Amino acid sequence: MSFMKQLTQKVKSFLLATRISVIDTVISENILLWRTTFWEYWDPLPLDQKVIMLFFASNTIALITLLEMLALRK
Repeated sequence: MSFMKQLTQKVKSFLLATRISVIDTVISENILLWRTTFWEYWDPLPLDQKVIMLFFASNTIALITLLEMLALRK
């Protein structure tokens, strides 16, 4: 099962099992994601895969920024 599918199922089960407000749930899941889950999957990756992922993320942000600039320019 993929990482995102596992994470989605974990969030859904967490939301169903607890009666906390949605904001508290989102905050706690983000804390869990960035403090533990992300690093469990990130640390064992080889360096070349980490560089590729960072390159993809930075280019995605650059492309979105470019599209926003073109769309908002009048």
